[in-house]
Amino acid sequence: MTNAVRILVVDDEASVSSSVVALLRQRNYQAVACATVEQARDILSGDEHYDLALIDVRLQEEDGRSILDYAGKHAPQTQCLIMSGENAIDIAIDALRRGARDYIRKPFSPDELFHRISAALDTSKLRQENSEYQKKIESSEALHRFLVQNSPDLIFILNEEGRLTYANNRFLDTLGYSATSAQGLSLQELAAPSDEPKARHLLDRSSNPKAEYGSCELRLRNVRGGDEGHIYDVTLMSMRSYVRGRNQVNGAQFEGFYGLARDITDQKQAEAVIAFQATHDMLTRLPNRALFQDRMAATIRLASRDKHGCAVFFIDVDRFKSINDTLGHGVGDELLRQVTDRMRDLLRDSDTLARVGGDEFMVLLPHIDQIEHTEIVAKKICEVLKQPFSIDGHEIFVTASIGIAQYPEHGTQMEELIRHADIAMYEVKNANRDGYRFFSDDLGDITSERFIMAQQLRNAVEGNQLRVHYQPQVDVSTGQTMCLEALVRWEHPKLGLLHPGDFIQIAEESGLILEIDRWVLRSSCADLRKWRDAGAKNMRVAVNFSVQQFADNELVPFVLSTLGEFDVPGSNLEIEITETGILRDLQSVTGKFLELAEHGVKVALDDFGAGYTSLSYLRSLPVNTVKIDRSFVRDVANGSVDSSIVKAIVNMAHGLHMKPIAEGVESREQAEFLASMGCSDMQGFYFSRPIPPEQVQALWQKLQPTLN
Repeated sequence: MTNAVRILVVDDEASVSSSVVALLRQRNYQAVACATVEQARDILSGDEHYDLALIDVRLQEEDGRSILDYAGKHAPQTQCLIMSGENAIDIAIDALRRGARDYIRKPFSPDELFHRISAALDTSKLRQENSEYQKKIESSEALHRFLVQNSPDLIFILNEEGRLTYANNRFLDTLGYSATSAQGLSLQELAAPSDEPKARHLLDRSSNPKAEYGSCELRLRNVRGGDEGHIYDVTLMSMRSYVRGRNQVNGAQFEGFYGLARDITDQKQAEAVIAFQATHDMLTRLPNRALFQDRMAATIRLASRDKHGCAVFFIDVDRFKSINDTLGHGVGDELLRQVTDRMRDLLRDSDTLARVGGDEFMVLLPHIDQIEHTEIVAKKICEVLKQPFSIDGHEIFVTASIGIAQYPEHGTQMEELIRHADIAMYEVKNANRDGYRFFSDDLGDITSERFIMAQQLRNAVEGNQLRVHYQPQVDVSTGQTMCLEALVRWEHPKLGLLHPGDFIQIAEESGLILEIDRWVLRSSCADLRKWRDAGAKNMRVAVNFSVQQFADNELVPFVLSTLGEFDVPGSNLEIEITETGILRDLQSVTGKFLELAEHGVKVALDDFGAGYTSLSYLRSLPVNTVKIDRSFVRDVANGSVDSSIVKAIVNMAHGLHMKPIAEGVESREQAEFLASMGCSDMQGFYFSRPIPPEQVQALWQKLQPTLN
């Protein structure tokens, strides 16, 4: 960084301003501090040019945002970055509207401050370069025409009657016209039939002298495909165009419209995929639990109003886990798809079939008043699933355990009906499976399998039955692994080694997840201490935390005290939390992660893409790593839509200075395809299954040349 960059720090807290100035000078920025709005105005209006101003919102004499207004008029080349210790979003919004480049919340880390400063300076540089380019364009008509013709945007001109008089190459190529055939077409003729009224309204709005431009999202039709041809989604802006004639004395004459459209078809498709994925299971394309519950709540409201009945099924595919473990995940996934197809063929269009767990499905039957009719559907599902499945040369036999709750006989509330169907389903499984059962009051008093499991799990935590296995995250570009994910296992005295999918949901429901998470952290730190003593100084362990942990105000002190107890640096620990977990309690999670980040603890976002994705929350979190959900990795090498999603996530992660890691990599083809997309960090069975701690050092030596 050269000494030419000058930064003004405006803060009435002397300790803060002096600390910030000292930090800036360490990076060779020329930094000056002041404490009042008046001093800031005097400095900005002086002879010295300032590239950036860091302004505190709350100054003793006056609101610091007033400096933004002054800088906009008297120092437009100075980028402004607002600092505040408050959480109020309206302050940030108002500052950005007044011209602030960015908003940073106190307290902030040096890395975050320098990242924001760098971004602001880059923007300033781009503005300067853009200004220089504009001057060149204005001085060269040929260059101007070249840029317009080869713009990635669709640029066009309409006359006063709204008909096309000019279109650039991108416009013509996208919509399939020649320069001759496009002449004279109206915007309505270019639009998809369903969007013709919207196109007409846009021109009507733009032609209003009081409105200089109009904008909207519009769907344009490629002429080569006819009415049903390819449709392009665009954001389109139309502006009034004027010309001054020689005989004009006052004002200018309206001559038509100048338009610009940007192709957002890929963006729209990606948004549709994300929206679909937020409410559907990506393997079976069925509604997920959230969408099922939305539909069920609506069905119950209608049933209550119209005095109709409805029914809910809780279905578990018997023997699925055994098949999945024996024949592999590929066979297991195909079995679930075929099970889905068979059940869907039995149901009405008005019914809802959803996948709510690994081998668990739910069915909602609206407008069904007779229990006998509900029973007919249950029998059909049992019978159709008994028929053999043929997958990869294997003849597979499964059955179904179905629990049923009828509205209003077995409950009138959604949660009550689902719980009663779940209890009935477990009674079927306890009675040798393969069948169905309606809920009855006596079942409510019977101890369910989940309750028994919860009691056993409590004993497991207290009785030293939990184990930690580790799975490496490998950088395929170097062959090295620098991080191990800690995965909890339960050494059940009768059932053997159980994986998290067998008991984590029960742990969450019973509250035991808090104790389990903390046990895993302590065990991982103890193992880290041993490995560091053996020479593996750079080894890092990623520990999964439930969102419930972040509701506990003692979480951060516990993590830091555990690191201190085992003398493990914070940089050797990475905490993983799921994307959906963050969105459930964003404010609490953000605050605690920021505290941990100050001590070097890394943050990983697990199962990224499995929930509704929003870039806004990523900016507020000190996220180091995003782990691409295994559901996208499964078919990534087969040219599916998932490959586009993975590439988008990888590019986004790199753009936000985060490291993408692909989970669930099980084949060389997947690994090579992911590497070609810029994702070199991977985790999965292709590299190693989770292993006990005593095998880690040997694996570490195998996967990298040295432990240091």
